[in-house]
Amino acid sequence: MEFISLFYLKNFNSLLTKNADGLLTSNALTGVALTLFLFLFCFIVVHFLLLAKIGWQASLNAEKTKTEEQKQETPAPKNKEREPIYYIVEKKRAKPKARTIYSEPKEFRFKSD
Repeated sequence: MEFISLFYLKNFNSLLTKNADGLLTSNALTGVALTLFLFLFCFIVVHFLLLAKIGWQASLNAEKTKTEEQKQETPAPKNKEREPIYYIVEKKRAKPKARTIYSEPKEFRFKSD
């Protein structure tokens, strides 16, 4: 078992080294690979969360429609006759219009010494 794990570890290390045998031969390629991996990971996680939110909302709406259907199936007991409901409504007051005619301005005179 140790032989197999050491073999895989050696192959993994050869991928990340700068040797000519390695698949990723430079730090730039390693950075590009890690950036692509991070982008794909974030993309998958975000879309998974969006789909989960849509599913959650759909399940809540399904539960609401079930309860509404059950309420509609059971008829409400009928009262004899309903009494009319009256509302008191006040008319809106119009805003006062701006003055168009003004009186003469008052003059103030101060005493002079």
